[in-house]
Order: sequence, then structure tokens, then C-alpha cells
Amino acid sequence: MTYNENWIRWIEASVTYHMTSGFQARGILVKFGSEPANFSSNDKYVEVLLDGPKVREVAKDDYRIFLNIMVLVEYKVTADLYESADAVGIAIGLLRAIPIYRNGDVSDQLGCLVSDAPTTRDWSGKDQGVNDTQTAIHQRSIEAELMMEL
Repeated sequence: MTYNENWIRWIEASVTYHMTSGFQARGILVKFGSEPANFSSNDKYVEVLLDGPKVREVAKDDYRIFLNIMVLVEYKVTADLYESADAVGIAIGLLRAIPIYRNGDVSDQLGCLVSDAPTTRDWSGKDQGVNDTQTAIHQRSIEAELMMEL
């Protein structure tokens, strides 16, 4: 397969769609990058940060695409303590495999980003604690490195 300049755009759009639909189906607000959080209407939300994708040609017309994703789960300390664990579990499930579509068309799948080695990752989520005592927001983070071959 020859290199296509649209791969990056398709991957970012597919990851955004996958993460947003996965969390919102369970009533969790999703924000990407530097969007402001609105805790007045939500007790919890997740922030998704993407590092990449990075395209590497490993042989003639044979490509590997790498993408690092970090999910930050943030919730009010007054919320149910099990909700954070539930959100971490949802994130882990969503990060195991992400289908990538051409032009946002779910009938035309380009490939699938899959986790590189889930046994070497801390899939339980890292507890970041309470960062600000004024707002009482608790944070947990999950990181994953995904790869796709084209």
C-alpha cells in the first residue's frame, strides 16, 4: 500500500469518534486537549490526549503507525468512589482496539489500532490524587501505545 496523506486525519477522526461514543454512551463527558471542563453540570469527565500518530515505513510500501493515548479520568471527590474505577475500566476496554475508517465511513475500514503489549502496561490506572483542595477533584490516568500495520 502506498503512503496516503489522509491517514493522519482519518486516524485522529476515528479515535475521536471511538472514544467519544464509548464514554458518552455511559454518560461520561469527554474532552480533547485543552477544552475547558465544566464541573457544574458533570460530576466526572475524561480528557483524552493524543501523541501522534507517527508513521514509519518498515519496508517498501509497508507501514506501521504508532499512536500514544493518555486518558485522564477526573471526578469530584463527593462522587461515588467506584465511578472512577468504572471509568478507568471503560477506558481500558476502549484502548484495547480502535477501528480506523476512511473518510469517517464505518463501512470502509482502513485497519485497526491495537495495544502493543497490555501485559507490560499498568492497566489499573495511575492514581494522581487530589490536585486542588479548593475544587476537590480526584484524577486517575491510563496510558496506552497502539500500533497498526498498513
